[in-house]
Amino acid sequence: MGEVINLKDILPLAKKESKESDLAMFAVLYFSEHFAKLYSDVDIEVRYALVISIYRYMVDAEKNGAVEINQEGFSIAPEASEDLHKKIERVVDFGEAHLRPLH
Repeated sequence: MGEVINLKDILPLAKKESKESDLAMFAVLYFSEHFAKLYSDVDIEVRYALVISIYRYMVDAEKNGAVEINQEGFSIAPEASEDLHKKIERVVDFGEAHLRPLH
């Protein structure tokens, strides 16, 4: 058996709020809303990789002012959202018949 991870050591870290944890939550929610149905038949590892890619995009977009996090929630500029859609669709190409349009 591998190394045992003590949950008591981890839980206090999970309670800390940070910009990174907010961006991670935004990435998961964004994937769920925009891509979950489209990529539901894809291996779970690919879906995880897509969420991580979305997170990385959100980090860069937040630094550039295209993502805003406030008390009301999250928002992304329309141009950045469209760019993100194009990037994700290029990564997982099922052909034109399988992809739904953005609008």
